[in-house]
Amino acid sequence: SSSSVRAKAILDHLAHHAGHIGPEDGQTFIILDQDLYIPKKWLWEARALFMRSVQKDRRGEVECLLRAGAYEEAHRTFSREVAPTTIIERDWETLRALLAGFRAQEASIAEWHLGGEIYADYLHIIEAQKKDISKTDVMALERLLAALPAMAEDGRHASFLEVVAVQEISEVVAQLAVEMGKQGNVRDPSF
Repeated sequence: SSSSVRAKAILDHLAHHAGHIGPEDGQTFIILDQDLYIPKKWLWEARALFMRSVQKDRRGEVECLLRAGAYEEAHRTFSREVAPTTIIERDWETLRALLAGFRAQEASIAEWHLGGEIYADYLHIIEAQKKDISKTDVMALERLLAALPAMAEDGRHASFLEVVAVQEISEVVAQLAVEMGKQGNVRDPSF
């Protein structure tokens, strides 16, 4: 008779059987959503849990959390594990696709400036470098120059992947800052 107890029971059941939910266009997902009126948010959260704990698929977890509207949690996994891996592997397509999932939600994510914004700025710079170094976004470069030391000294116990990714980003940003400084485009290229 209690709606909160009912909701908890359904959430527990979904979490326990998340591997059977399947894709959004699958029969089980459609039945749960359209026939049983279970909120899609709950289905996506259960799938995210399945991706994390059973499949060990962090990218899939982030995608499911984004579909569930759990932007803070998605950002946490994205910035600690998925984005650093994409930087190390130079997987720009995956990074671009996941960043697109956060579009218009940046202001609602408390630590966006120490995660998603850094990776978005870096991607922007990498893509501009491929075309022409003179087209580099100076504002993005300056944000990176300011944010990278804060990210490295954040005190939130960065993972090994984060440390390696920050080092990779720092090397590229330092080189670019020196080059842009020689051209007079960056206010203070020194660190």
